[in-house]
Amino acid sequence: MLSVRPVNSLADVVAVEQVPIEDRGLPNSTYQLLQDAARLYGERIAISYLMTGSCDEKSVDISYRELFHRVTQTANALHRLGIESRDVVSTLLPNLPHSHYAIWGGEAAGIVNPINPHIAIDQVVAIMNSVKSKVLITLAPYPGSDLWQKALEIKKRVYSLRAILIVDPVNLLPLPRRAMVSIRRKLPRMQGVYDFDKALSRCPADMLESHRQIQPQEIAAYFYTGGATGTPKITPHSHRNEAAMALMLNCMLRFQQGQVILSGLSLSHANALIIAGLAPFMAGARVLLPGMEGYRGEQVLQRLWALIDHYRVEVINGVPAFYKRALSVPVGSHRLDRVRFALCGASPLPTKLIEQFQQHCGIPLVEGYGLTEGTCVSSLNPPGEVRAGSIGIRMPYSGMKAVILDENQRYLRDCAVDEIGHILIRGPHVFPGYIQREKNHDVWIGDNGWFDTGDLGHCDAQGYYWLHGRSQDQISQPGHLRDPRPIEHRLLQFPGVMQAAVVGRNDAQGEHQIVAYVSAQAGADLSLEELSDAYHSEAEPPLPPLPRIYRLERLPLTSVGKVDRQVLRKDALCRLYQELLEDLRGATEIRVDIITNDQLEQVARIQGLPDDAPLQEQVNDRLKGLPIRAELV
Repeated sequence: MLSVRPVNSLADVVAVEQVPIEDRGLPNSTYQLLQDAARLYGERIAISYLMTGSCDEKSVDISYRELFHRVTQTANALHRLGIESRDVVSTLLPNLPHSHYAIWGGEAAGIVNPINPHIAIDQVVAIMNSVKSKVLITLAPYPGSDLWQKALEIKKRVYSLRAILIVDPVNLLPLPRRAMVSIRRKLPRMQGVYDFDKALSRCPADMLESHRQIQPQEIAAYFYTGGATGTPKITPHSHRNEAAMALMLNCMLRFQQGQVILSGLSLSHANALIIAGLAPFMAGARVLLPGMEGYRGEQVLQRLWALIDHYRVEVINGVPAFYKRALSVPVGSHRLDRVRFALCGASPLPTKLIEQFQQHCGIPLVEGYGLTEGTCVSSLNPPGEVRAGSIGIRMPYSGMKAVILDENQRYLRDCAVDEIGHILIRGPHVFPGYIQREKNHDVWIGDNGWFDTGDLGHCDAQGYYWLHGRSQDQISQPGHLRDPRPIEHRLLQFPGVMQAAVVGRNDAQGEHQIVAYVSAQAGADLSLEELSDAYHSEAEPPLPPLPRIYRLERLPLTSVGKVDRQVLRKDALCRLYQELLEDLRGATEIRVDIITNDQLEQVARIQGLPDDAPLQEQVNDRLKGLPIRAELV
């Protein structure tokens, strides 16, 4: 078990680093990490799974020994299907114990490629084709799930695919109920499709049949990231990346044997897999998984505080949207004083939400910062020294700094204290580079392994970092670039607002406008007029006016679950064309689509206007000065 002093400052991080990371028992692979955990913690509970996410049901408990055995069996089943060290296994699963077996077993046999089960089938197919997946592990036909339908489509469209392993959640039910359900239903039988649990039952659990000796630099996983500015980038993690990240998190968070960590985030994302997977597994902690849909499940949210009280949860892992939803659930008489802290990442955390959450339930929110290219976490507020609004100090054994770059992305100098620059990271957790070689252009700064995160920020005198938005998301206004986050944070403070994002557009007069998009919480009666009045009535901090606020049922997301600002920018421009033309005589229902024509030129294609010359002249006059040429169709 790892033994380090508590980390409360940058000086403590430096003190931890006096012992080299290799001397702290860093395993060569994720498989060795789980093997060591099985030896050290044996029959201790590694995973407690709640089928419906309710504390009223009996949990399915998986010991460390059983976890390692099932991972080994999964690796052997994949080996028998022809998977070797450089072959890819894609997983398309909800949250189940089997998700852990599939992912860590996939890494022991070859390279695993976890895919979010909620993304569109075209994105799934594109990702699997880009990595040449040979095996898919997904859900058997199950009420309320479309994953089997997706699997059938994948079978037709992913030409490298050799086999599909299907997981039947019914096998997690108590035996009498399982038998009753099994009598009423049959799993599909077709060539190349195999029952996951039956395949594992035929394989040994105590050794890898491949006799593979995994080296630290070998690739463990292909994650995908980005998508807001084009196709997703395939981001490889080495075994060293993931094992080092688990150790670094334990240095910072000091997970303990038997400690309960609640996480309902998707196990297709590195956040959940490392923070609520490898890191606690390394320490002998217990991971509580609430249902297949995790935090998306309404029952999980409504019974959240009861769940935390019943299982004596000490650490919660979540994202801002989850913590905001939790504010609507009364704490009542539930005991929450055992919770040390709630971790938050994935997107910037509004300072107001930190205050509201702690007032609501008494649990401190600890914000961190990371990206898939840095495996999971690059900086974190020490739980004992949280600075609201900061993303914390750098992780032990990692490098992080703010620098000034020239217009060609070349390094000029390190930033001074409190000076805003590009955030760079390096260390054993930083990935080796995208598998699409063209994506690596301009992301590595210099020759010393520094990766440009694409984020802007500054570091204060105590070593705490503060973000100022992504460089690509900055909104251009005369004389400077505008960070969208303070605007979004003010909108999120208004009751009933669930999501908020702002983007820039140029109007017909060449003026730079900032427009906002919001979605409402379930059941909220959200008035855009009242929201606009509330936004503009606050004087501090001074923020720019919002001439338009648009409401969507939900904001568009990229394949990794972040707001897709590229879609919003296009929508904002389409709406501008519609607003400029909607009162024209003869106009019916105007529709505007921004397309790329055969000459690779962007064009605003306008439908719903009659075809006559005088009207065309009016259209041209109104749209003069807009950045994209219009065509009437």
